[in-house]
Amino acid sequence: MKNRKLGLVLLASAILTATYIPTSRASADTTQLKQTNVIKDADQTTETAKLSDSENNQLTENQINQLDPYVKVVNNQYVLQLPENNNVSQSMVTEIEDELSQVNADIKSNGYTIKTNDKTYGASTSAAFGVVLAKSSSNPTIKRFWWGIRVYMRNKTAVNKEIAEFKNGQAIAEFGSLVSPPVGVTLSVYFSNIADHLTNMRDAHPHSKLYMDINRFGVYKIKTY
Repeated sequence: MKNRKLGLVLLASAILTATYIPTSRASADTTQLKQTNVIKDADQTTETAKLSDSENNQLTENQINQLDPYVKVVNNQYVLQLPENNNVSQSMVTEIEDELSQVNADIKSNGYTIKTNDKTYGASTSAAFGVVLAKSSSNPTIKRFWWGIRVYMRNKTAVNKEIAEFKNGQAIAEFGSLVSPPVGVTLSVYFSNIADHLTNMRDAHPHSKLYMDINRFGVYKIKTY
């Protein structure tokens, strides 16, 4: 995927009594990830990393959600089908069609099949090098969408596995081609921050199921379900 000049702003929800946003670990030749003030959501069940609106000219999460109903599956390819009367800008249409083109090329070259019921493609896998695992609550489950990837973690064991993979670099094999971190920030630093946020949510909600969305524009979100 083409490199993008992304400015990453980390946002985190409150963790019951306190919130901790870890300082980015960066080597001498990398740039520390930017941080903003803590943002508390109403139910304290979300932890989000978000691109700065002032520095990001790509699709936002809200725009992706608005456009998703108009992304259809035609002949095993994702196609944007907007109604005749719509208020979507041409620049947004161009951006999403560019993304769909890249995803469709990946689907075709790897022989994936898009499921028309939920618009996912490929097999549900673990985060470890794309290995397909037996269904188990202790294994994270990954589903691929046109906009990115969703990881389901059904218990603390599954969350711990995901944290370990983001900490030790295994996740780069699964997610490395999905996003481009901010200029000057290595994938290991970016993924280490994701691991820290997963740890925050695990500690705040030790008995809850978690899921994490990582979209193609460098934005990730962790929530309970």
